[in-house]
Amino acid sequence: GAAPTDPELDQIVSYLLQIDDREGGGPPPQVWASQDVGAVAAAGSFSENSGTFTIQASGADIWGNLDEFHYAYQTLDGDGEIVARVASLGGTHIWAKAGLMLRDGLAPNARHAIMLVSHGKGADFQYRATTGGVTAPSQTSDGVTQAPTWLRLVREGNLFTGYISADGVNWVAEDSAVLNL
Repeated sequence: GAAPTDPELDQIVSYLLQIDDREGGGPPPQVWASQDVGAVAAAGSFSENSGTFTIQASGADIWGNLDEFHYAYQTLDGDGEIVARVASLGGTHIWAKAGLMLRDGLAPNARHAIMLVSHGKGADFQYRATTGGVTAPSQTSDGVTQAPTWLRLVREGNLFTGYISADGVNWVAEDSAVLNL
């Protein structure tokens, strides 16, 4: 990817995610993998302890047609959802972000849907509909939500919907997109 023009984007950002398995009452049972996606400035890391995930990451952004970030992931076959409380988000840049992503592979230009909260721009649902295409923002970004907050990303067939919640119970749909992932 292109080298970032803002030196703040090269710095490490830390954030905590608390993943919630609504049916089992605890963290998801599958093993999580993690890796850097794209040409990040500094290697990221991931750890999990009793359902709390700590991710340290760098990279230019998850935006445009090439992404740079650290990704903790599991495989999802078919329909499903993931819910997380973003407990904190350290920020060096207003677009430093943490969130939930469903992605079509680990290539920096892969198609994806993401429900995120940023350090200074609020919550947003974004997606890349084609491999190598440009990431599109939702038309409903709230501009004010900050961590701590709850996020939810749902896949039903080819419909991907992102939600936000202050309490993890009452959800507001941020936006949705039909994607072939």
